[in-house]
Amino acid sequence: CRGSVFALDLDHDNVYKLVRRDILSTENQFDKATISEAAHFVRHANAIYDYIPDYITKIRRKQVAKDFCSGFRRCLFRGHELSSRSGDKGISLRDIGFHHTSVLYLQEVNGIAKTPYCILLDNEWKTVIVAIRGTRSFEDIIVDLQLTPSKMDYVGRRCGFDASGQFCHKGILTRSKWIYDDLACHQILNELLLGENPRCAGYRLVITGHSLGAGCATLISLMLRQRFPTLRCYAFCPPGGLITERLAEVCEDFVVSVVNDTDIIPRMSHDNLERLKDESLETLARIKTSKIKLIPVLRRPCNDRYLANQNAKLLFSKNEIPNTKYFNKLQAFRELKAEQRERSSSIRIGLYPAGKIVYLVKTGTTKESTCFTTTERGIYTAQWAEKTDFNEILLSSTAMRDHSADCLEENLSAVLLSFATGNHHQADDDSKSEASGSDMSIDCSLVLESDFVCCSRPNGPEAFVPTILASVALVQSTLSVNWCAFLRRDATAYPVGKDIPPHLGDDVLLGVWAYMPQTDESVDSGYCHSYPMEVIHDPYITVARASATVCWIAGIIAVVALWFGSSCVSFSRRVWATMCVALVLLASCQGLVFLLLASSLCEKAYIFLDGGETLMIDATCSLAWGAKVGLVALVCWVIAACTAAMFVS
Repeated sequence: CRGSVFALDLDHDNVYKLVRRDILSTENQFDKATISEAAHFVRHANAIYDYIPDYITKIRRKQVAKDFCSGFRRCLFRGHELSSRSGDKGISLRDIGFHHTSVLYLQEVNGIAKTPYCILLDNEWKTVIVAIRGTRSFEDIIVDLQLTPSKMDYVGRRCGFDASGQFCHKGILTRSKWIYDDLACHQILNELLLGENPRCAGYRLVITGHSLGAGCATLISLMLRQRFPTLRCYAFCPPGGLITERLAEVCEDFVVSVVNDTDIIPRMSHDNLERLKDESLETLARIKTSKIKLIPVLRRPCNDRYLANQNAKLLFSKNEIPNTKYFNKLQAFRELKAEQRERSSSIRIGLYPAGKIVYLVKTGTTKESTCFTTTERGIYTAQWAEKTDFNEILLSSTAMRDHSADCLEENLSAVLLSFATGNHHQADDDSKSEASGSDMSIDCSLVLESDFVCCSRPNGPEAFVPTILASVALVQSTLSVNWCAFLRRDATAYPVGKDIPPHLGDDVLLGVWAYMPQTDESVDSGYCHSYPMEVIHDPYITVARASATVCWIAGIIAVVALWFGSSCVSFSRRVWATMCVALVLLASCQGLVFLLLASSLCEKAYIFLDGGETLMIDATCSLAWGAKVGLVALVCWVIAACTAAMFVS
């Protein structure tokens, strides 16, 4: 029992059509075995890059030092091969995490034809593994770029399979023939698996590799298939332009290729590069606006649902391209290329990835939090794909990261874990339930992915309105409470019980943290003084000070978050709601600072003088410039909260 998905496939006529693809099921034994073996053997394909060569080099150095000290002159390897004829079990790889695996042979020389690979013995899985290294050196890049199709007729005749009229990647074929000859020279596989009394009776042969190594593993499997009928090949992130269609279908019996999401290498072929070039040149002719204005728009992520509307604003349709000088030159260039293809005697040969293809598609994200960090990981669904599904290059920020062997190993382990727990389709079910309960008219900025893209303005220019207002409010709030001029107190003294006219007391400027006396009736002293201890313990002053502190600290956090979101990261509806609540609370804290008006500083007071006389001080407070600035800050906090609420509704 399998689920299925629908995808858009680009056919040979450059027309998209809807196709159905099956999802690997936890209830299908073949699917479970495929994922289990892929997750296991990808570790070996990854280890041939660094772990195994570095470990063997370390062992060699220890052995050389030991032999030198004991006076012997022996080598750990004879060439690079362990003495398999003497019954040596090889070097255990337990120290690097392969507890039941040993290395029997390691070839480290790298050149245009030669490529590093190793032969491993996995006693737990009863498997002899040939792991071939992928692209690592400049020579490997040169081999990758040899895209010209090369005939396989001679290889087919030599190795016993029908390759008449078939072609493959020239550089990979050169590497594969060298590996085939090297294996034949050392006869290690024959001693391990063939003959009347093989060393590893009952073991099977698995050939694996990543990237360039995956292409070599596929061709080596074709060459060895007649001698080892039960062999299996796991090709991880293989090159897209590998072999012709018929051979790719022949490989379905024993080759499993694994493609990781937006990985560019399985889509890298001569035809795909030509198509990308043509589409890029045509897109330049279709652009309505200047390139400078286009860059910020392209950096802003947008959900696929709104992509058509955005493209309509930025691009002319293919039938409405204006007759510009550039477009005329482009048309002439196309006609010239068409004439060259017609005159050329060569036939365009399509090359594809081989075998059954497992396609890991990112269907969601999950967050893992520790005490100090939060890591976002992708949720991947494994589906079966066809070789024609990778006939166009996807321009994605993760295209190269998805090609990493470490990334693929991590994703396969996660998929295997989901198979073990039985929730492989959980991401799909969750997404369906969210879609069914959501409003289809939701704004684009509320359904964007939260990928960090610096200065991309993912929430649109409107997001800068609450950001700027909150920034202004924070500055004004800080200024209003940190100078001793929040209130102005006017005091009048009344002698109690005596018929003496009242006289004016000293006017004082009151702040949240200090006060400023006056030198006379109209001139401030210019110096702030701390309040006496009996004033500090007033509850209204305590609340005002606490509110000012909370407003300052929380305001900094809110403003930084708003600038970060408006410039770099798309905020979901829930985040905007949180920001709206935070801004309302900040406005409330700003308002609580005005409790200073209800403190004892602005109330009547009785002073008992020597001689039994009593003096009543009648104090009234008015707003000084600090309080007026605080009122402006309060208004800015409220308006910022209202504008943030627009992104929630």
